[in-house]
Amino acid sequence: MITLPQNNSLREHHDEINDLGWDGVIAKYPAVAAAMDCARWGSEKFDPKNFKFWLKVAEIDTTYLDEAYEIHNRGIEEKITRFGIQHSLSIGDILFDGTHYFMCDIRGFAKIAA
Repeated sequence: MITLPQNNSLREHHDEINDLGWDGVIAKYPAVAAAMDCARWGSEKFDPKNFKFWLKVAEIDTTYLDEAYEIHNRGIEEKITRFGIQHSLSIGDILFDGTHYFMCDIRGFAKIAA
C-alpha cells in the first residue's frame, strides 16, 4: 500500500492569492512557499521541517511508486481509497511505501527525509 500526502495550501488560500498576489501569500504562509518550491524544483527544494504541510489524502493499492502514479492519475478508483480533496499526483507530492518517503520529482521519484 502506498500512502499519498499532498500539500493543498494553494487550494486553501486561493482567495488570498487573488487578493495579496503570489509574493504576499508566499510571505504570509510557509505552506504555500513550500508547495511552490517543491512543485517547481521537486526534492531539490524540499525541507524536512515543512513535511507537516503534506497531509494524507489517499492510499493506493500497490507497492510500486510508478504504478501508484499511474493508478492515481488515471483514476482507477477501485485501487484508491480517498481521504480528502486532492489533485493529480505531480511534482512535489510525496509517496510513502511503508518504510521510506519519496517525492515525485522532475524525473521519477527521489527518496526524502521526513
